Amino acid sequence: MTQLEFANFLRESPPRENGAEDAFQSMIGMTVLKYCPSVLGAQGFIEPSEYLELRRSLAPSSVTEKFMGSLGVSVHVVDTGFNSSDLDSLERFSQYSGSKVHEVVRLEAVAEEVINVHGVDKFLEVFPEILRSRVSQAVGVKSIAAYRGGLDLGATMPDLSNVYRELKYLGQNTDTSGVRVYGQVMESYLAHLALEHLDLPIQFHVGFGDPDIQIDRSNPSQLTPFIKRAAQLGRKVVLLHCYPYHREAAYLAHAFENVYLDLGLTMNYVAARAKNVLMETLELAPFTRMMYSSDAYGLVELHYLGQLVFRNSLGEVLHEWVATSLCSPSYAKGIAESIGFQNAKRVYNFDN
Repeated sequence: MTQLEFANFLRESPPRENGAEDAFQSMIGMTVLKYCPSVLGAQGFIEPSEYLELRRSLAPSSVTEKFMGSLGVSVHVVDTGFNSSDLDSLERFSQYSGSKVHEVVRLEAVAEEVINVHGVDKFLEVFPEILRSRVSQAVGVKSIAAYRGGLDLGATMPDLSNVYRELKYLGQNTDTSGVRVYGQVMESYLAHLALEHLDLPIQFHVGFGDPDIQIDRSNPSQLTPFIKRAAQLGRKVVLLHCYPYHREAAYLAHAFENVYLDLGLTMNYVAARAKNVLMETLELAPFTRMMYSSDAYGLVELHYLGQLVFRNSLGEVLHEWVATSLCSPSYAKGIAESIGFQNAKRVYNFDN
């Protein structure tokens, strides 16, 4: 892997043709250079070229095994809907990580597959049953409405005639790669259908991501009407990543008992400020609604850093609370167990 290829995995943006150094001149790049060399046998902070040379000196499988074997994560919940043809199988992931692995199904990926196989005219008829079948072994579903038009999904299912009109438009404006589902009507349809037909938590990407997102449309406060309907139907809503709207997400978890959140993607990118972002989130978010996540993709380093930065940050917060007599050691231990595992176990309803 070249330095540019590696750098492109560190960015929340499409691959670039230059800027091999740029991604390392950032919090996430600096954190890679601080913590990852020791996993591969080096000591201390090293420069980007040195790190990549060290990485290339090892077999790719050895690099994967070293990082994944250092996680200390017993259960993974994995979204399989992004670039799925490039992903290892869940079984392979489990072998590398030594963890149990559960799937989260991306709504848009299933919708696009159904449209491309069955056509626009059959979609509304066959999609609900195909979705139910597709999630039979899953622990949750995910919406990327933040990328596809925004989080203003409304309080009710959109009129199906409007959904069909949007489907016809999408079918007429496609390319050789197939239909791409997007727009407020389609995203609202998928999310509300999931509420009505599936007894599973629904995840939403919130906050920053690649340039498909218009950041102001990814504020989770826009989900409030949807959250209220989800509560009426007894469904859980999970807000992922959340930065820079982590305080808004924390408020929603405080105000609605069916809302949970994590800081997944955020932690590696804010890195040295991760403790501060975590503390700002915990100002309002109940400790029983917060969950660990790495949101790692592409580089095994991101799996390793995701858990390390989160562990360090949570440890610093809890140590400070105990040291100032804000809580007891046993109370702090309970918080760590809740955020690190128990909350996710309850939300996603897995045994272990």
